[in-house]
Amino acid sequence: MNYIENTQENSIIIENKKISFDIENQKVFITSFDIAEVFEKQHKHILRDIQALPDDDFRKSNFGLSNEVRKHGLFEKNSKYYKITKDGFCLLAMGFTGEKAYKWKILFIEAFNKIEQNLRSKMFELASLKKDYEYQMQKDSTKLNVIEQKINTLINHIQKQKNFQEKIQELQEERLDLKDQIINLQSEIIAKGTKIKIDHSKNTLTPSEEKMILSFLKEGKSVEEISKIMNKARTIIKKLSRYTNYSHLSYIKELKELKN
Repeated sequence: MNYIENTQENSIIIENKKISFDIENQKVFITSFDIAEVFEKQHKHILRDIQALPDDDFRKSNFGLSNEVRKHGLFEKNSKYYKITKDGFCLLAMGFTGEKAYKWKILFIEAFNKIEQNLRSKMFELASLKKDYEYQMQKDSTKLNVIEQKINTLINHIQKQKNFQEKIQELQEERLDLKDQIINLQSEIIAKGTKIKIDHSKNTLTPSEEKMILSFLKEGKSVEEISKIMNKARTIIKKLSRYTNYSHLSYIKELKELKN
């Protein structure tokens, strides 16, 4: 007589009865309904034998009380049952005797072992995948940190170059301003030494000259270009250039302050 045949991965056939093994919290178990059916016992007697066991940690770990709705004749009833692990089954089945019971116990234990082995393999595979994933994430994170450091270094380098160019421009403008001041100072010294009246027309502007300079500035001409065209000092043209973007009223007010 054939007592077992493989069907799905987590089930066996015993005496034409399909017994399904469930997995919960990494534990494999069958139900007290399955045991009663295979070993040809009344379910209430299986419940009685389980409840007669000491109420200790072993029983709590290997016999999980549960319930489900089952059909009894024409009616449905909420029935109590136990989820039983391999250790729980071995303890409970000790009292089952006879040749058939012996063979069925072996089939149950072999099925438990096979399913538990499959479960361990899957858990190992999952752990390995998790480890590979964490390693790859760490590797990618390290690469990302290196890239970010390179980007920050490049940004700092560009900023330093920009600041350096701006500083050079400032120094060049200061140099030209200083040159104008030296020229003016030399003119004053000469005037005092020779008592000759110096023409300060280069440092003063008439309203028409102011208007013309502002027009040149709006056209985009540089201070140096306007200085040559108008024959005026760069200093006064540079001061006037601040007002090209102001409104008309603001310009008049600032211009008066400049003259004063």
